[in-house]
Amino acid sequence: MEALSNILHPLVSKKASKSADTHRGFLDWADQERLWEGHSGNYASWIRSHPACDPSSPAYDLSGDTCLAAERAEEEEEKEVDKKFAEEPLQDEIMDELQYIGDEIKEEYGVDELNYDILVFERDKTFPHAYKILIALRYIFSIVMIGVPFIIFGFLGIVWNIVLNAWLNDGWAEGNFFLLANTFYVLI
Repeated sequence: MEALSNILHPLVSKKASKSADTHRGFLDWADQERLWEGHSGNYASWIRSHPACDPSSPAYDLSGDTCLAAERAEEEEEKEVDKKFAEEPLQDEIMDELQYIGDEIKEEYGVDELNYDILVFERDKTFPHAYKILIALRYIFSIVMIGVPFIIFGFLGIVWNIVLNAWLNDGWAEGNFFLLANTFYVLI
């Protein structure tokens, strides 16, 4: 029980640690979601990745906590990068975002691996290579074979609704509520 009462951690300031009603010992440590100046996130996983900063140790000293200082320095660096990014001209921001999206797509869909698979498929045309390429290109295949025809068919349906009602039904049958509501529904 003595070890539990000695628990101090970066969540409790020096003033607060002297007061019994602001320090709950083990309950503070067990509460996993922690926010404090210098660190935010899952406290328990952070402690597991930084065993030298474990506040459950009776010998733990908040004033000598180098891990918390390292976290604060890391956050200051992130703030500087964010500040630099915020002051960037709009054209550079757009180019950075496009570059980021391109890199993400390249990483997510394995573009380099796909290029290699296509080269291998050109050399020896086997079913496993063709299947691997088809799986890699499945989203493009779905867009071309399903998405585009669906969009074209839907657009033609809207055009047909307007032509039918405006021309052949003599202006939505002179204001027929059902035909007007139908066209309004199709357009939204």
